This record gives sequence, C-alpha cells and structure tokens, in this order.
Amino acid sequence: MGRFDFLKDDSHDLYALCTEVEKYQKSDTSACLLKCRQALEWMMEW
Repeated sequence: MGRFDFLKDDSHDLYALCTEVEKYQKSDTSACLLKCRQALEWMMEW
C-alpha cells in the first residue's frame, strides 16, 4: 500500500501527481519540486 492510495478513488489526477513526486524524490529533485508544485496548485483549485 502506497502513501497516496487513499486518493485513487477520489482524485486520480492528484494521485498521479503525488506518486510522481514520490518517484522523483531522490533521483531528480528538480522534477520532484515541479511535480510537488503542480500537486499543491491542483489542491488549491480543488
């Protein structure tokens, strides 16, 4: 079970962004920060 599995049913778009943040956390910090910002902006609009 992943950290963001609870989002799968309610918001697949946010779930996808959050899992990408997790995926890039150590390998590509620039991409991680970009995805994190996108997820936060999405939550503000939600």
